[in-house]
Amino acid sequence: MFRYLKLLAIFLALFPLKGFAQSFHVVLDPGHGGSDTGIEYGKLKEKNLTLALAQAVEKEFQDQDDIVVTLTRQGDDLISFNERRRVASSVKNGVFLSFHFAVSADPHLTGTHIYIQKHSLATTTQKLRPIEQSQDAVLHSSYALAELLVTAFKPQTMVSKLHVSEQLLAPLVGVSIPGVMIEFDYLSSLDASKWLNVEKQRQVAQEMVRAIDQYRFERKNSPHEYETE
Repeated sequence: MFRYLKLLAIFLALFPLKGFAQSFHVVLDPGHGGSDTGIEYGKLKEKNLTLALAQAVEKEFQDQDDIVVTLTRQGDDLISFNERRRVASSVKNGVFLSFHFAVSADPHLTGTHIYIQKHSLATTTQKLRPIEQSQDAVLHSSYALAELLVTAFKPQTMVSKLHVSEQLLAPLVGVSIPGVMIEFDYLSSLDASKWLNVEKQRQVAQEMVRAIDQYRFERKNSPHEYETE
């Protein structure tokens, strides 16, 4: 008996429970990086803010042993869409969230916009194949996740909208798991500097974690609605 317990201890040391078996994967994609700054407005750089928010979300998840968080970039690196897609495609049980910001000529324009891709396709060269929500579990799950995130963002940004895009969304092309693209705010807005505030980043991250946890809870209690191949 002691021998089997010893073998079990060795196995658990080599294969810790986190990341094993039924772990749920959260793939965070901080947009841009390296020479691709993204939107640059005054002292604000999109690539820096997206990474800071992704790291804040990762930190909020650190005490949940059944969650595995993966960032498509860990630093100020230029990562291709193909590489980001490869990371997302390596996950079977999880969600993909791509982080971005927007810009406008109207300094009073503010708010969060969350996008999902209406078409199921593998690459940008493939012919688009329109699909109905009821026929595509990935689309259905993406929509469910987006709705929860919209609700979560309202206390933080006042305006929060969900968009089902008819057009190609490069960050979501070829992503085979439920995924959303988030534009947190307009860097051109009068109060955009708030996104540099670490406490603001933490608050937004906490709301996102609550939304993802709620998504997991609903998925667990209605598994047939969320089944993906």
